[in-house]
Amino acid sequence: MKLQNILGILVVISVVLALITPVLMVTINKRYTQQQGFVEFIESFMNKLVPYRNVICHYEYNVSKGLNVVIEISGGSIEVKHGIEAHKSKVVIYESSGIMLGFMRFRGLKRYNVDYDVKSNVLKVNVRGYHVELLIPRSIKSIRLYVNGGIAKLDIRSSELKSLEANLSSGTLEFGVRGAECLNLTIDVSGGIIDGNLELQPYTGTSNVTLSLSGGAMSLNLKIPSSIKVKCNGIVSAGIASVNINGIEAQHYIDMGYDKAHSKLHIMYRVSSGVADIKISR
Repeated sequence: MKLQNILGILVVISVVLALITPVLMVTINKRYTQQQGFVEFIESFMNKLVPYRNVICHYEYNVSKGLNVVIEISGGSIEVKHGIEAHKSKVVIYESSGIMLGFMRFRGLKRYNVDYDVKSNVLKVNVRGYHVELLIPRSIKSIRLYVNGGIAKLDIRSSELKSLEANLSSGTLEFGVRGAECLNLTIDVSGGIIDGNLELQPYTGTSNVTLSLSGGAMSLNLKIPSSIKVKCNGIVSAGIASVNINGIEAQHYIDMGYDKAHSKLHIMYRVSSGVADIKISR
């Protein structure tokens, strides 16, 4: 089979996945509770994609405090978590025999590139068709993640994280961020699936959560201290959006005293297609 034909088949598969994702998620939510359904689906999907792995390459860097990370995944997978060393980052590249990744064995379809710039303190990981394990220090400042038809899992526990940006196109993302203080979270989903948990510590300032969903499904749970005042507003042009604040269903909400508060959380969402479930609890 010619390479052009293979690429054509992959493009068709991506389009079909983007179209059927909302339907799949509705079915999943009928079989499970919403939270468990997302997690079990993602875990089973990852197990089928990556049944076993062999290390083919690894990198280690001495990094400065306030590390910035940029990740691009296409047709592969990545797991991001903290290492045990305070100023070191480690990247491990795995070869996989996963079902879908078997299509990537043709020359030019699989690649990886890892680079750390000391001057800007930026670590870049660009992977197509491989599995990556990324260990980062707790002194992480920002993460930018781009997933196109791949799978990503993030487990972050840091009070120094100030920005997390995730862009998904026909991919899946499971993330947990705990211990963050004043954080800017931006999520843009197009035909993908997200299951996220965010726990904030007391802080002074404004945290912003900006969500955009155009095809796919998103489940986001936010746990905040009682001292933080909340404002939530959004637009639903198509699809479904459920917003629950301390057990109260309200797509538009603002706490009394929000404008003059020292600690704020502003949630903005836009749903043009798909299903979004947002829960805020104190």
